[in-house]
Amino acid sequence: MGEDGERIPVPVNAGGSMFGNDEGPEDVELKPGASVTSTLAWVSTQEGGDLIEGDALEIAAAPDTGARVFPLEGHDIRLMDELNTTAWRTAPAG
Repeated sequence: MGEDGERIPVPVNAGGSMFGNDEGPEDVELKPGASVTSTLAWVSTQEGGDLIEGDALEIAAAPDTGARVFPLEGHDIRLMDELNTTAWRTAPAG
């Protein structure tokens, strides 16, 4: 999101990156207090276009669920850069 609170048109791709392997989606049922994780990787290239600064990430677990906004400080993006994200996974039993 930009400083005006409007969304910046950054493509979001399902799948892994060099930061995490994606085994694909699967049904996940959580008990109260349980959590899931996903890896989000910012892909930035010099060919990405004009450099702009993103002020926040708006993230939702699914399209029809409420989103949370996470502030960013000092992160720049390019208009044609991308975000790669893995499917949600429960934490391994430890």
